[in-house]
Amino acid sequence: GEGLITPYAVCRLGSKKRELNTAGFNQQQMEALSSKLLVENIYEDEANLFVKLMWGWNSGSHYITFNKRTQNLYNVGKEGFQNDIDGGVPFFPDLIRADGTKVMWMQAEDFIEQIVSLDYNKQKEKFGEKFERVRTLASQMKPDDNPILILLQ
Repeated sequence: GEGLITPYAVCRLGSKKRELNTAGFNQQQMEALSSKLLVENIYEDEANLFVKLMWGWNSGSHYITFNKRTQNLYNVGKEGFQNDIDGGVPFFPDLIRADGTKVMWMQAEDFIEQIVSLDYNKQKEKFGEKFERVRTLASQMKPDDNPILILLQ
């Protein structure tokens, strides 16, 4: 009926599913998580599912995309999609709006750190003025500024 949500994709992790709340786990229990997966987010647009997951308990996030048309699965890695627009930070959506706009946010401190750590000459040569604007933005920020929102349409 109207208003009912019908699932069309199911993620079955089986024995690979990781416990969400690990507070109070002892060292042996934490070590047992090293082969488990935690699905942090799943978002989608018309063509893809975007999956953010954690392998183990301290590996950081990993990014996967699933193309719904071709049914191919892609491991985007630990960084996200490389930024080939302005040479700034890698991108992976934390949210997809109804109009398809993909949104990522990051702490100002992390944004500054990532931009400053890039090879300035290499990025400037490749992306020109676009990278210069990103670098200028990072240089004008303070680590405790509000989070940065990155939008991709």
